Amino acid sequence: MIYIKVMAELDYVQIQARYGGQFIAYRNSQILASAPTYEALQNQLEALEVHNDEDLIIEYVERPNCAYVY
Repeated sequence: MIYIKVMAELDYVQIQARYGGQFIAYRNSQILASAPTYEALQNQLEALEVHNDEDLIIEYVERPNCAYVY
């Protein structure tokens, strides 16, 4: 028998409404920390003793209702 681990998807609209304009760190669809700057997020992760491994995802969440040009 084969078992497949299914991760719940993060709802980006809800994430954007709550964390827009911030960096977030999450693992297994659970948000562990958020901060307005990457450095502040790293400090929070260190305080929480969260180690940066291949399962930890850090990303910037765009503000809602804004147009971005890259």
